[in-house]
Amino acid sequence: KPNYKFNLKKFTEKISFGSVAILENNNSFPRAFLVKEIKVVKNEKKSTEEIVKNLNNLKNIAVVESQENLALPFSNINPKFPSSVKFLSYNSGEVKLNVESPQNSFLVLTDTYFPGWKAFVDNKETKIYKTNLSFRGIFIPEGKHEIVFVYQPLSFEIGKYISLGTLCLLMVILFLDHYLKLKGKLPL
Repeated sequence: KPNYKFNLKKFTEKISFGSVAILENNNSFPRAFLVKEIKVVKNEKKSTEEIVKNLNNLKNIAVVESQENLALPFSNINPKFPSSVKFLSYNSGEVKLNVESPQNSFLVLTDTYFPGWKAFVDNKETKIYKTNLSFRGIFIPEGKHEIVFVYQPLSFEIGKYISLGTLCLLMVILFLDHYLKLKGKLPL
């Protein structure tokens, strides 16, 4: 056991060897979860203030940075809010989830918010919002849905088209070179 004072009630010991122990935080947030309430703020400073104000309730409230007036429309607020979020796959460029919710909700993915990510709900693109200062969040309609987050920055798209254009140009040059040699227009 560690020889320093530590509140072990919040943690479960997973592995220990000698004076080293690996602990699991029992109060940690899941990698992805649904909330039934959002607080919309205009900037990072306001976001920080709202997070501090709602520190003990961040599993139920998401703080969303947006210049738009956003609202989470509820038809029937269920206080127990039974829902499920299951990962189908997870890698550095794509995250797939199955989400089921009995009401409109907001999905918080605790991966870093970064431009270039796109989100799709049942193959329809949806906007990603910067949530809780550094996470990704999207609106989810009630029901069962497949959610996909894909990293597709504009720089990749530009690079892809430049590469394709270069390949086409090289093929035209090689074709013309070969054609003109056959016609006797170019010396061998």
